[in-house]
Amino acid sequence: GDNTGSNKFGEVAIFKRNAISGLWVYHSVIHPGTVTDNGSDIAYGVVVETNGDTIIVSATTFDDETLSGSGQVFVYDWDGTTATLNTMLKLPVAQATAQFGNDIAIDGDMIVIGAQFYDDGGVSNSGAVYYSNRTGSVWGPITQLPQPDGVWTLTSNKRIGQNVDISGNTIIANSLVGSSPIGVINVWTWNGTDWNIDYVEGTSSTLGNVGYDLTISGDFIAFSMYQGRIEIHKRTGGVWALVETIREASDLSGAGGAVNEMAMNGNVLAIADNNDNYSGSGPGSATVYIYNGTKWDNADKQVYRFEDPIVSSGFPTNINTDGLTVVIGD
Repeated sequence: GDNTGSNKFGEVAIFKRNAISGLWVYHSVIHPGTVTDNGSDIAYGVVVETNGDTIIVSATTFDDETLSGSGQVFVYDWDGTTATLNTMLKLPVAQATAQFGNDIAIDGDMIVIGAQFYDDGGVSNSGAVYYSNRTGSVWGPITQLPQPDGVWTLTSNKRIGQNVDISGNTIIANSLVGSSPIGVINVWTWNGTDWNIDYVEGTSSTLGNVGYDLTISGDFIAFSMYQGRIEIHKRTGGVWALVETIREASDLSGAGGAVNEMAMNGNVLAIADNNDNYSGSGPGSATVYIYNGTKWDNADKQVYRFEDPIVSSGFPTNINTDGLTVVIGD
């Protein structure tokens, strides 16, 4: 969107579901308004998340204190009719090209924010993950999660926080390690006093880019890697272990890269795979798995594709679910 003439700040459209017809109808638009920024494109709306009465919107190339691409996150209160700006979250110390807000997540009164190009302690592109807690209607200061020392050494281009998610008192974020990159899923669990740090590794020694996307719901983590492979790990007694591997069609045909987007809510896992070129040049697929208490990869899965498989559209680009409804972006 271009809401300021020559400055491409961006906009976010809000749709509401009609209680009678069940149809989603355009309601309104929100945008950053007048912001102090010396750039012409702040990438407002590149990532959007909602949770109940809260809407969060990232602007990854926002120039904080004239530092290009430091990034910022806008937080809005939603009363069912109007979105009102509550606060703007940013790095405690602005840093150029950190891209604070490259991924964001919210659950209840906690927001999690990735800054994959942040230089922590002068280490280039080491990345970092931040959070903010809400008390009443006030969002607290941005706090950095402890780096997972002992899992891997903090070196350049780890890009921790490339993807983030949260469920209850548990936060997850990927980081790139090795030369492929291989990658791990870092796990922080709040015990009431401190953050316990753990991690989950992909079980394949040959497939890289672990955590190309990731999602968590309760005691389940799902993450993707190259060739369409998806691993699902379950937490039992505080210990994470692999319980299932899902292979998409792109893996079976030896084609494509990692599944690009995933969302899990309760017993529903929704997967967007625009690398699933089942016709050779087709648009990809969206697959929904229903957990039956024993397995995710079961006969209840549902696959959605464009009716015209010849058209190469990059479908689907995004996906989300609240457990009852699945939204698929093209």
